[in-house]
Amino acid sequence: MKVLMPVGVVLVAVGMAGSAASCSGNANMVVAPLAGLALAVGLVCVGIGMGNWRRPVPSDVRPANPWSDQPGEHGDPPKGLV
Repeated sequence: MKVLMPVGVVLVAVGMAGSAASCSGNANMVVAPLAGLALAVGLVCVGIGMGNWRRPVPSDVRPANPWSDQPGEHGDPPKGLV
């Protein structure tokens, strides 16, 4: 998932370069659809990469909360490092 951001940026750059080349008139019928496809896929990759980049750390790898994982008597706070 960490690879999606750089791949997306490269695809967006390729799509923009292809769009500029297709506007100049050189091989417009071949380059324009590929440029649009590269641009769309690049934006999707960047969007997915940004969503995963901001996602919090899953709870199974995050250190446990000492207040919730230590047993205590009913009404007493748990004993341990806080």
